[in-house]
Amino acid sequence: MKKIIVFALVLVLLFSGCGWNVKIVDPTEKQDFEEKTSLPEEVPEKISGERATFRLGPEGESRELYPGDKLGGWVLEKFEKDSEGIDSVFCGKITLECSVALSPMASDEPVYVFTVAEEYLPEMPFYFGDERTDFRFRQDSGSNGIEVLENLEPGEEINCMVKISRLNYLCLPMSVYSSAVIEEITVNP
Repeated sequence: MKKIIVFALVLVLLFSGCGWNVKIVDPTEKQDFEEKTSLPEEVPEKISGERATFRLGPEGESRELYPGDKLGGWVLEKFEKDSEGIDSVFCGKITLECSVALSPMASDEPVYVFTVAEEYLPEMPFYFGDERTDFRFRQDSGSNGIEVLENLEPGEEINCMVKISRLNYLCLPMSVYSSAVIEEITVNP
């Protein structure tokens, strides 16, 4: 009796036009589910776009970022990722305590290497595959305030506060240093 009621209910639903699309399937036949698992033709840009995993500081929580995403005080502007590593650009207005020294590899133009103080490391982006525990960068073209470092002698190191607005973050096997656009440098007494 229960089988008859269920069968009658299925028939009523099939022919009632209530919008249910019920298909009676023979369980002994092989079913083709391929059409149901295909992806939509248009995938939103953030899902299909390129992304990379970063964290704040060497021990921060990792997050996948797309260009335009925020990480701490930074916005990921763009990046290029390949099998070698990553070259990315972050924008923001970040003030850091650093020690600075004249690079021994400098040629005609002096290159200053800034090492971020340990307590400021949690403000710096680190690529997921980057195993460094410190962060160094050099000044990029367009930097301001470098003239306060002109009297720095080779081998001498001073402490300063540095405000940067753009960071070109490199994590490549043969990269020398990341670089930053410096807005202002204040030498600590």
